Parts: sequence; C-alpha cells; structure tokens
Amino acid sequence: MHLNEALAIENAAVQRLQSRIKQTKIKNVKQQLQAHLEETKRQQERLSN
Repeated sequence: MHLNEALAIENAAVQRLQSRIKQTKIKNVKQQLQAHLEETKRQQERLSN
C-alpha cells in the first residue's frame, strides 16, 4: 500500500468517526470513539509528514 492510499483510508476513518460521535448518545461509547478519533488524527499527521 502506498502512503497516499493509507492517508486516504485515515481521512475516511476520521469522517466516519466524527459522524458516529455525533450520532451516539451513550457517553462511554462517545468517549471511546473520541479516543479512537484522536489516534486516527495522529496517524494522519504521521502519514502527511
């Protein structure tokens, strides 16, 4: 897999996670999704550099 493909996957993941965070009403799930979103954003940064 090329870095551009990996970055595209991470970009899509960010969008999905943001959507799920908005949709969920369960606080614990929302927190877990938020943590996953932050990790995914760190992955994006690493792939962009």
